[in-house]
Amino acid sequence: MIRIQKIEQEGSIFIGVFVPYEEQALEKIRQIPQRRWDPRLRCWLIPYQKEAYAQLKSFFPTLTVIGPGEVVAQHKQTKSLAFPTVENRTLMQDTPGADTQLFKASSQPGTSPVKIAFTGKKIILQLKKQETDIRFLRSLHYARWDKGTFSWLVTQTPINQDLIYRYFGARLQQIDLDLPQEVPTLVDSTAEVSKGNLIEKQSLGQDSSPSWKDNKRGPSLPAPFPVVDKNKLIVVHYKQGRVRLIFRFEPSLVTLVKSFPFYHWDADNKWWSVALSSSVMSSLQGYCQSHGWVLEEKQDERQALLAQRKEAEKQPYFRQVPEIFIEKLTLKRYSYQTIKSYKNMFKEFINYYSTRPIDEITEKEILAYLRYLVQERAVSASYQNQAINAIKFYYEQVLNGNRRFYYVERPEKEEVLPVVLNEKEVESIINAHTNLKHKCIFLVLYSAGLRIGELLKLQLGDMDWERMQIHIKGAKGKKDRITLLSEKTKSYLLQYLELYMPKNYLFEGPTAGKPYSLSSVQVLYKEACEKAGIHKRVTLHTLRHSFATHLLERGTDLRYIQVLLGHNSPKTTEIYTHITTKAMAGVKSPLEYLQV
Repeated sequence: MIRIQKIEQEGSIFIGVFVPYEEQALEKIRQIPQRRWDPRLRCWLIPYQKEAYAQLKSFFPTLTVIGPGEVVAQHKQTKSLAFPTVENRTLMQDTPGADTQLFKASSQPGTSPVKIAFTGKKIILQLKKQETDIRFLRSLHYARWDKGTFSWLVTQTPINQDLIYRYFGARLQQIDLDLPQEVPTLVDSTAEVSKGNLIEKQSLGQDSSPSWKDNKRGPSLPAPFPVVDKNKLIVVHYKQGRVRLIFRFEPSLVTLVKSFPFYHWDADNKWWSVALSSSVMSSLQGYCQSHGWVLEEKQDERQALLAQRKEAEKQPYFRQVPEIFIEKLTLKRYSYQTIKSYKNMFKEFINYYSTRPIDEITEKEILAYLRYLVQERAVSASYQNQAINAIKFYYEQVLNGNRRFYYVERPEKEEVLPVVLNEKEVESIINAHTNLKHKCIFLVLYSAGLRIGELLKLQLGDMDWERMQIHIKGAKGKKDRITLLSEKTKSYLLQYLELYMPKNYLFEGPTAGKPYSLSSVQVLYKEACEKAGIHKRVTLHTLRHSFATHLLERGTDLRYIQVLLGHNSPKTTEIYTHITTKAMAGVKSPLEYLQV
């Protein structure tokens, strides 16, 4: 049953729509323009217009108009629930004015019960597997399946509690769950395989961790020692550009791992991680073949958690970043990418404390959130730094608060070797497109070692045809620099300019005077890679990495490459010395010069 009501709010009139918790109904509501969710009234607000009402009527032919007092009674009753007990929730559903039809219990006589318990800030649910129940649980804010306890863990918020009790209804049985006294949980997934994917394994070693019930944030403890079969190497692809190596201690294999660039030993989890490259994989495969070892490659399932968080953003209770936050970033001339990153970081933070007013979140709670990122989410150091900066910006810049310092132990930064194309592969990509404009885009991108954002912002006045230079303005870090304009690129560009006659930008889109779009270049690049038969995981930035590597292989001094790329530190440029193979080919061991 769909109920509607006339609602006045902030001088405007809306149609309040009370919709049952059904995916199909919510999808229809989201099609109505200018609709928004009101978490206080717990209903959708749509414009008080004939067009909006007609669209609503087309979706739901049967609408029930309710009086103004009923919603207020419902709201007050919902807010008065101080303790999450089954008894309180049952009374709420039987109380006149409470909307018991919004979230109908899915159970029928004879259906399985659902056990519910509360620990710290988690709601724990145990139930038999039913597709409709699983779909509902996945829609909740920060809900996940815990394989170790065969339970669903849901962040304990008033909204989550309300939805759970309305959905399951009389099926709920509040109990003390029969949990192990000590439940070890991995920060990262380890090597147990199910249907070809890597899953979290909760019982890999001795249960020496503190009790889960004593941990207010739920499972966020260091991983126990991973158990691996003898003479077996497990390679886990856990993030782009890095792999985790899990194996029993073997001195010769440890020596090999230490020969790889950017290796790192994780003392807590007892595994190695290294930068991924074709030479690293070849060395590992060669070692396993010569020593009779079994090598298994697995994929980490952390991406599933990312998809789960994206699903949470579709829910009506999800909070958006205050407009003043975006305005302040814009006024301070932060770049588009920085604004986008800060917005996403701060959005996740304020929804972590979804029931707390943003301006009232304490410094202690901020520190707890940052620890959650490190311990439970195991985010990278750069992600953690961005989160801190976004939070500091709001409380220091937007609210004009005092400068804050948040001490959280930071993980060591993991270095990743960039993917590089050889010269033949770059040649194939450039020649894949016969269209002159498309060809010129890739010529400039590679020959000058540009970032894609720098290419799209290039204007006609930035080209110095006489001195064979390209002036890059306002690049990363708001820096200018000069880079190369090759003879071949100039020849193609002059033909292109005569044919296309752009007005302002070197490469313009369908609208004259407007820059070419990033998505269009990405589509062209994907097509070119497919035509060229490139099977590596490459991006447009790979052309920039290839530019630097090829210069280094042809003897260009590292300092000049640093200037051309616009790197602040030579250490950033030195990463290409780990990729080049031609330079290493000429290096001989000092043993070659001894008479032995």
